[in-house]
Amino acid sequence: MRVMEERVTLVDRMTRDARETGRPAVAKLYETRGQEYRRYAATLRDAAILSLRHGRSPEEDL
Repeated sequence: MRVMEERVTLVDRMTRDARETGRPAVAKLYETRGQEYRRYAATLRDAAILSLRHGRSPEEDL
């Protein structure tokens, strides 16, 4: 989950850089990728919370 959140941070930075350097098409691609990573992170977070509520560690589900 943390890796995915770090990817979001990185892609957000890359999006800003692309916009600031006049590359709107590249910025849009990065923005789309960031949205995708946010969904992945949310899914992982929800799974971890659900596991904790059931008294299991996330590793037990592997």
